[in-house]
Amino acid sequence: MNVSLTQREFRLLLDLLLIADWVIHGHRREEPPEADTYRMVIQKFLSLAKDFGLDDLVEIDEELNQYRPTEKLEADTGAWKMLDEYDDLLFWEELIVRLAERDVAGMPGKGDVGSMSAEEYDRLAGPLEEKYAGEFYQHGLDRLTLRNS
Repeated sequence: MNVSLTQREFRLLLDLLLIADWVIHGHRREEPPEADTYRMVIQKFLSLAKDFGLDDLVEIDEELNQYRPTEKLEADTGAWKMLDEYDDLLFWEELIVRLAERDVAGMPGKGDVGSMSAEEYDRLAGPLEEKYAGEFYQHGLDRLTLRNS
């Protein structure tokens, strides 16, 4: 199978590859074996940048014998802005869900939320999630404190 891409489409693909690479590898201290498969595909596409006249966006790291984005690509991409927006949204959603889960588990007689039906959990957690979402929307982290035990 052959896929034809314009230079602009390939440039956008480079942004997508940056996002994918960051999501897969950016948070890990050690790489799991399955991450190598993704890295190989990313390397394959990065190696084609010169063919698209975009060799100023990808360089080879001679020491590692791998292609990597140049500073120009990293500076000119919208990928980091998208990742920042995603991280911000994910932070608030995870904080709300985890606080609600903690509170449901702390309710008398509830304990393990994993043993609840989805309907029961949603009935108990839904109002808590709404409360936390409203609080964080209005005040951000300003009123969030940790108690000393």
